[in-house]
Amino acid sequence: MWNIPGKTVDIGRFQPFEPLQVLYEFDGPRIFTLMDVDEELNLAYWSDQDEHVSRYVVVPTTTTILAALNKGSISVFDALNQPRCWLCDVTHGGELSACQRVDFAAVPRDSLPAVDAMLLPTLEPLLTLRAVGDAIIPGQIPGSVIRAGVEGVQKAFKVLSEYVLGQTPQAGRPDEFLRRLFDLPTQRFAFASFEISFRMPIEELNLFTASGQKSSEAETLEKVGTLLNKGLKWLTTAAGEEGLYSPDKPDESAVVLRALRELTPSSQGCIHQIELKGQLIGPRTFPLVLERAARQRVNAAIRSHALEPQPVDMEGRIRELDKDRLSFELRDIDGTTPHQKFVFDEELLEEVFQAFQDDVRVRVAGRTFPVKYLAYALALSRVVTTET
Repeated sequence: MWNIPGKTVDIGRFQPFEPLQVLYEFDGPRIFTLMDVDEELNLAYWSDQDEHVSRYVVVPTTTTILAALNKGSISVFDALNQPRCWLCDVTHGGELSACQRVDFAAVPRDSLPAVDAMLLPTLEPLLTLRAVGDAIIPGQIPGSVIRAGVEGVQKAFKVLSEYVLGQTPQAGRPDEFLRRLFDLPTQRFAFASFEISFRMPIEELNLFTASGQKSSEAETLEKVGTLLNKGLKWLTTAAGEEGLYSPDKPDESAVVLRALRELTPSSQGCIHQIELKGQLIGPRTFPLVLERAARQRVNAAIRSHALEPQPVDMEGRIRELDKDRLSFELRDIDGTTPHQKFVFDEELLEEVFQAFQDDVRVRVAGRTFPVKYLAYALALSRVVTTET
């Protein structure tokens, strides 16, 4: 059993060493709460054992911390990382034999949970992105890094989701799911480098498993994951180095390549590499690493397929505004196009909504979207008519 410097504490502080609430159990309680002699709440984590005792890391906790832990807003490591910490050795008969006050930072890392490990597997993020670069240091993270991390995931997910939803009927999908699907909820931020985790937009036990019946929302998420994994597999193998992306369906090329472009680090800027993990891309021992060369491969494939975005400039009236999916249909268009559907970012919502409500003609400037029959709105202005 490992040993670190500390101060011996009267074992009476934590007697009886009995769980108040078991939070995680595997061959016995592994993470649980207990009361100390002062009737203060503490969190205990099974750390190690030998033939004589089991060793627990014990720290003070609060109902707020426990609620965040159960919700997945913080990791187990975050909950344990407290200013006060004790190591408690308990015999296999359940008797407390030793207690030591220590510095949490001195506890061996391999005797603690991974920094981002959640309380339960079902609480693991949908997708976690970590940006790495020389300029990304605690207290000095550029705003461009935060923006690129958040927007990259959101835009890639929007591209893939629009494609998946366009393949199957949308009836039956609740508005709340669509809203969360197109604006992924944030689960956790970590600033030691820059890391952001996105929460599952739904709660479903059989999600990303081969068992059980699944809702249409779960099937949508799994199809998005399948597309993303197909692209990542191409990008991180010799096929990506060769540059040609050739899925079974030609339309898939544009969708997957444009999504990958949003997730890969630019050749310019502070981010040198992106690390990805989460339930969306499946169980991994180590994160999937995308370096700047990955963006170059994606760009080369986009050019080889002539998939670069093209400018769009139209006038018409906004109809069928969907605030959950951030999309609208433009009708009464001058020319041969009877209607055009646009997607847009949150920053345009107020202008789009006002134009829709006022029923006025607007001019929409944008670019083509990788999903068929969709365009991406970048700017919107009202058409001023002059009386003659």
